[in-house]
This record gives sequence, C-alpha cells and structure tokens, in this order.
Amino acid sequence: MGAMLTSLAAALTTAGLPVDEAGAATVLGWLVVVLGLVALGLALRRTMNLKIWFGGLALAAPLVLVLGLAFQNDPHQIDSPLVGKTAPDFTLSPIDGSAPVRLSEQRGMPTVVNFWATWCEPCKAEHRTLVAVARRMEGKARFFGVVYQDEVAKIDAWLDKMGSAYPQLLDVGSKAAIAYGVYGVPETYIIDGNGVITYKFTGPVEAGALMQQLAPLVGS
Repeated sequence: MGAMLTSLAAALTTAGLPVDEAGAATVLGWLVVVLGLVALGLALRRTMNLKIWFGGLALAAPLVLVLGLAFQNDPHQIDSPLVGKTAPDFTLSPIDGSAPVRLSEQRGMPTVVNFWATWCEPCKAEHRTLVAVARRMEGKARFFGVVYQDEVAKIDAWLDKMGSAYPQLLDVGSKAAIAYGVYGVPETYIIDGNGVITYKFTGPVEAGALMQQLAPLVGS
C-alpha cells in the first residue's frame, strides 16, 4: 500500500497537483467512493436517468482532487499565532513539591512544554515517547509537563504508574494553558534557546517528528 500511495502521489505531482502520501490516500479513498457510486448507478439504471446520474458524478469528481490537496498536510500540525514569538512566561510548582519553575529562566537550550492530563487517553502513549526522547536528549534539551485541568491525587497515581523523566507542573486555574491558547490536550510546544516558540504539535507527538524539530535547535 505504501508503494502504491508513493506512486500515486508522484503521478499527481507530475500532473501538476502536488500532494504527499497522505493526500494521495485521500484521493484514492474518494476515487473508491466515486467508483462505488458509478457501480450503484449502473445497477439502478432502469429506474433513473443515467445522464443526470453521471452528470452529478462529473461535477463531484473535481472535489476528489481538492480534498486530496486539502488533507495532504500533517494533521498534528496546526498553525499557532505564538509560533515565531517569545513563549508566554509562567511560574508553576512541580507536583513533587520542589521549587517553582519559571519558564523564562530556562533559556540557553531548547525546551519542550507538553500540556497533558490523566483523563486524556492519547496522553498515555505519548508520555512514553516524551520520556524516551527526554532521556535521549538529557543535557541538550529541557522538558516540562504542564498538567491541564486535573486533580493532584489522580496525577500522583498516574505518575506512580507511568513514571517520568522530567518535572510535571501544576497549572492551577489553567493560567498557563490560557496564555498558550490550549483548547485540548495533548499539545506540545518547542521553544528554542532564546525563548522563542518554533513549533507546535497538536495531538500525540511521535518520537521522529519531535527529534526532527529539536535537532536544529540543539547547541544553538
């Protein structure tokens, strides 16, 4: 399937319709729908006007290519007005009771800020990824979890079970989440050594994508 999507994407791009594999998959899916409608029209040819049927299909077919182009981008990448700007500062207390953390004092190396919650199902798998990357990037990047709309007892139990490799901060009153425009978790922000947001992930972060964003920032 992967090879077929690659070939389809290449063919569409050559034809002047640049799409990636995700866009090619969307095009392929809608083509299947169109073919299914054609088959249905042929099966019902005795009871309806075929000219009207196929005329409707001809009008709908261009939508297949439009949808392919519209959905070719990474669904986890949603533009944020904060990208390219200084990250909103915050001072939050870690769940373990240690000294409060002020974000603006963490400059000098890349920082990853992940908004999450115990009630967020996708956050479970993502947490393992973040822990693994945080350990791999130890001494090169800082990681902070910001717990969103949750309860201390549930957070403690969750962390006892899942473990962690970096500070987990309590966002009392969701002030930090509001400053960052968080509307659902997980959301993750990549901040460079100068305190500027360079990227935002919406939804679970994958290790490869996270490393790709961090790599050019390490040592900067």
